Amino acid sequence: MSSDRTLPPAAAWIVVFAAVLAHLPALASYFAQDDWGFLARAAGFEAVPAWPLRPWSTVVTWRIAWPLFGLQAAAYHGIALLLLAVLAWLTARVGRALGLDPAGATVAGLVIAGSPLAILPVAWASATAELWGAVFALAALDRWLSGRGPLQPLLALLLGALSLLSKENGLVLGPALALALLWFGPEEPRTVRRGRWLLIALLTVGAALVALQVSRSFAHGENDPYAIGG
Repeated sequence: MSSDRTLPPAAAWIVVFAAVLAHLPALASYFAQDDWGFLARAAGFEAVPAWPLRPWSTVVTWRIAWPLFGLQAAAYHGIALLLLAVLAWLTARVGRALGLDPAGATVAGLVIAGSPLAILPVAWASATAELWGAVFALAALDRWLSGRGPLQPLLALLLGALSLLSKENGLVLGPALALALLWFGPEEPRTVRRGRWLLIALLTVGAALVALQVSRSFAHGENDPYAIGG
């Protein structure tokens, strides 16, 4: 990311402050529905499947949070609020890297910060998976565009994998990185450029495997909860 496309610190603080202020009341929410199942697994009262769906957001994060916070619901919602603030900042940062001026990048971040779509992931602990997936996906795109050495694409691949392990947000990340490489990619040696395409291929294969697991993890029959219209 060239120096003339960095996000001004003032813009970063504006979008982060707006995200926190807009959704601060969510800290008063308690646990609901699926939360109790994830808490029971984290506490060891229920078994974790051998191949859990979305293992980062449904297993790992809960196992980390349970010993620290127990049944203090505000802490879980606070983590979600911090993730939303990071997501708004990353949106503005990536927008700036893609050519938006500082004002446009700030507006993009504010749209995420104040979006009604963010209410559920912050107020419902189980829905924090949406934020994990989106944060990792945008962080991957940010590192992909940075152009600061050959290790950045590898970091983008790692972040992309974490997005896939969090939620299905990352399923289209491979094509997104390919388009970013074609339209906004930094000048690099040919060997590095070929390496990037290899990483895109690996991420796309991973996305296909995750999509297959998702398709087999939910019942899509006519009268099932996840029935597909037709």
